This record gives sequence, structure tokens and C-alpha cells, in this order.
Amino acid sequence: MPRIPRDIAIHILNVDPLYPPVRQMRRKFNAAINDAVNEEVDELLANDSVRESKYPQWVANVVMVKKKNGKWQMCVDFTELNKACPKIPFHYHTSTNSSMQRHGTNY
Repeated sequence: MPRIPRDIAIHILNVDPLYPPVRQMRRKFNAAINDAVNEEVDELLANDSVRESKYPQWVANVVMVKKKNGKWQMCVDFTELNKACPKIPFHYHTSTNSSMQRHGTNY
């Protein structure tokens, strides 16, 4: 997985400053899952997708999910972080739908 240069795209969270940072308790995995986590983290570190955080304010656990093909997929539990980020309502432009309805097009 190639890294996206920071001059093209960067992601910044809109965290409410009044919400206190949360460090989730570390989850422990069995040896097989630990190996899958280590492989995934090594791959992410190798292609500069993630980096080590020396002073983390927020710590979120990984959640390992077994896929249908038997491999493990690593996800991140952002439950507490999502609570701290205000929701931004998105309004979708519906001109395409309304123009299709005027012309009697159904899909």
C-alpha cells in the first residue's frame, strides 16, 4: 500500500477541546492473533502509513476480525474518539434525482 504525500492529502480531526483524552485499556490477544497484529503493524511501519507515538493523548485498541478467507483484518476501535468529535451534517445535492423524476426516469 503506497503512502499518500502530505502535500496532496492530510487528515486532521476536529476534536472538542472540552472532551478529556481517553486511553483505552490494552487488549490482550492469543499468540496467533498477536502474530497477525505484528505482521500488519510491521507492514504499516514499513510503508510509512503509521508511526510510533511517543506521547499519545488518545490511545485506541486494535480489533482483529477474521475474514471469510481465514486471514485476519486489523481494525481500530475509535469509539471514544468518535464521541469527542462533533458531528458535521452533510447535505447531499439531489438535483440529479429531481431532474430524473421530472423526466419520468425510474431506476
